[in-house]
Amino acid sequence: QKLLEGADVVADFSLPAGPTWEVRQRIKTLVQNILFAMPRRAKFVYASSEMAYGMRYTDACVKNRLWSRTSYGAMKRFGERLAFRGGRATGHEVFALRLGQVHGDIQNVSRLFKKSLNSEAILVPDGPSDTVFTYTIAQALYNIGMARETPGRYTVVRSEEHTSELQSRQY
Repeated sequence: QKLLEGADVVADFSLPAGPTWEVRQRIKTLVQNILFAMPRRAKFVYASSEMAYGMRYTDACVKNRLWSRTSYGAMKRFGERLAFRGGRATGHEVFALRLGQVHGDIQNVSRLFKKSLNSEAILVPDGPSDTVFTYTIAQALYNIGMARETPGRYTVVRSEEHTSELQSRQY
């Protein structure tokens, strides 16, 4: 409680590892402890993944599926449900940010991408993208803290017009 005392927004970007039953227990413990320790007015953000829509790693587009095709997607759905249930129980506003591919200095995908670059020209498509940089996520957290967004599930995308845009996928 002392650690979170002055927080306006608390975000959980953890990724527990281990056997499925153990990961579920760690997610449950962490989400519940955070929600009960947060200041009353603080908002909770659960960092989820587009994989929570339920598609396979090899699927070419985002599609909402009834059953998750990966254990990772199932874990993220589980965490989202716990966050929203815990938010109702504690009176906190809850946001689930479904992230696509995240790039930044400490992101493994960024390091792999840099290694694969050569001197040839590359094409960067113009338009919205689910590939975001850590700055975009920071902007989304700022928007939540400034009450520019309403509680719910969002897919974070990058668009030309906006540095950060949350697209609601309420269901």
